[in-house]
Formats: sequence, C-alpha cells, structure tokens
Amino acid sequence: MGHDVFLSYSSLDKLAADAVCHGLEAKGIRCWIAPRDQVAGQPYGEQITAAIQSAQVMVLIFSDNVNKSHAVHNEVDLAAAANVTIVPFRLASVDFNPELQFYLGRVHWLDAFPHPVDEYIDDLAATVQRNLTRRAPIAEAPTAPAAPVAPKVGPVDAPPIMAAQPPAAPPGPAGNRPLMFGLAGAGLLAILIIAGVLFLHPGGPQPASSSASAAVAGSAAPAAAANPDQVRYFETVTVPRGPPADLDGATVVTTAQLQQRLKDPGQGANALVLIDARGCVDKPTIPGAVCLSSNTIDGMTARYPNKQEPIAFFCRDGRCGLAYSMAAGALGAGYSNVIWYRGGINAWMAAGLPTGQLSAGAANGG
Repeated sequence: MGHDVFLSYSSLDKLAADAVCHGLEAKGIRCWIAPRDQVAGQPYGEQITAAIQSAQVMVLIFSDNVNKSHAVHNEVDLAAAANVTIVPFRLASVDFNPELQFYLGRVHWLDAFPHPVDEYIDDLAATVQRNLTRRAPIAEAPTAPAAPVAPKVGPVDAPPIMAAQPPAAPPGPAGNRPLMFGLAGAGLLAILIIAGVLFLHPGGPQPASSSASAAVAGSAAPAAAANPDQVRYFETVTVPRGPPADLDGATVVTTAQLQQRLKDPGQGANALVLIDARGCVDKPTIPGAVCLSSNTIDGMTARYPNKQEPIAFFCRDGRCGLAYSMAAGALGAGYSNVIWYRGGINAWMAAGLPTGQLSAGAANGG
C-alpha cells in the first residue's frame, strides 16, 4: 500500500513522531516513517529517497534537534527537489537554522506546544488533507440496505434499533366493528394495568432507586455494566502498523491484573506509578493515574529518577501506540520494572470499573 505523508524527524523526538504517525493514520492519512516502514536488507538511503519522492506531503517534526541533524537536512533537500509539500510541525519555539531557513523561510508552520502533541493532531490532519491535492476523489457508493454488523467493540453499547412496524390494514367489509372492539379491549387493558400498579404500590408512585439516580461524588465516575468480550478485545486487538502484542523487557498486564495491583500497591519502592500516556488531557482516566506535563521520556526521568520504581503505562487500548512508545522509551532509558497495560482506558471502562478525571495541568499532583 502506498502512503500520503513522509514523516521527517530527529531520532531524539521519536515519541512525538510516533504520536503524529498514529494520530494521522487514525484519521485515514497513510504515513511512511522510519524505522517502521524500512525493509531489512535494502539500502537505507534508497528507501528514504523513494519514500520521499512518492509522498505528497512531508511533515517535518521540528525541534532544535532537527537543526543539528544532517540526515533531516538531506530529507528536506530531497523533498524540495521532488516538489513535495513540506509542513513544519514545531515542537518548541525554535527558529530554523540558516540551511533550513533557505528551504522553509517562507513556509507557514504549525505549532505543537505548549500542550501535549496529541492536542494538535486535528489541526495537522486538516492541514495535510488540504495539501493532498493529487488524491483522486472517492466516489460514494450507492445506498444499500443495512447489513448485519460484527459485534460492537466500543466501550459503550448503542441502543437497539427498533424494527419498523407494518401499516395497519384498512377496515374490512364488516365496517368499523373491529376498530370498536379493539378500542374497548385497549381500554379494559389500561384499567387492569392501573389497578395492578395501585395494588402493588398502594402509596402511589415510588421514587427512583438511589442506585439509578444518585450522582457519584468526588472524582470517580460511576461504573457501567461489565462486558468481558469487549475487555478481551481491547486487551488483545492488533492493527496494521499498530503496536505489537508484546513488548520485550516489559510486563504486559490484563485489566484484572492491573486492578489487583492497584488494590495492593505496596509501599515505598514497590508503589506503582500509573501514567496516562495520552498526556494531561481532560478525559476520563483510571483513578490514581498521573500525567506528564512534558509528555516525554525526559519529563518522566525528571519526575521519577528511581529507575527501579515500577511504572505502568496505558492509553486508549491495544491500537494506541502512545503507551507502547513511552514504555519502550522507558526501557531504553534504563528503567527495569516497566509495565504496559495494553487494554487501556477502553478495556478499563468495558470491565465496568470507575473512572476519574485528570484535568490538564494537574501533572503528577504537581
């Protein structure tokens, strides 16, 4: 399968590049990113050149690391020579160095700070879509009757669709007598229903049960009914170009295992740090989870310098690469007790477990 976008970045900004890649592909924009899309045994330079020349847009994930990267400078030069549209996506308020200024000095850029990169993906995707001018329009298929669908995999069940009722038949030769009998029967049924209600509840209508109507105080939201099939799906799902099923060096836990660990977190060095890899976003999260105001490995090591400390990462579910990338980065930074909760917030909610709210800026209680 071809690609629409070539992602150019410094290896020091890989976490941000992975977030951009997963965010764009979730919106149907096909990306080429190294090293994921490289073919082993083929010359590296030839693959990069072919990937750039066959792309319609280059997204340059720009930081001061890019200013110091000769490899990225070569990629920008190739894109300019191939007339590929370059969209700079700045991770910080940094100016282009003179060499990049030559190519990009008159190009409009997008800023991806001061909040986590995820919050700027929508704007980037919209910009990329506007620049995909060579993509042929997709003809709409004719409307067809609804076909049976696979079992739902979302964390919330949709209400059932009621079948349309056939129109009532016109009165037959006997005139309106069937209609009169029908009305009389309906009236008698209504009287019986009212009598039954009064008999069962002589004190009149009863208030709704507290379990159905009471609001839950505090930061935890009420739990929904558990759906084991959805839990297993979110814990095990894999998608093309998405995270693999396992991560070498890390412990992959199920929802039940994480729940048990959180019930008995231990003390001191054994206490579990649970990080929401989506960053400090105002979305439902697992109670007790923390976020990183600088959603990077550097931000994590500054916050948690003890590399023997158990740290668990999660994001949406097994299709989300943010937690995988951050867990892999933690392993690369020397952390020895890395946990990946692959099911993420979707599996947690599908298990009927309560959620909390992690507001932006409330990073790690700081």
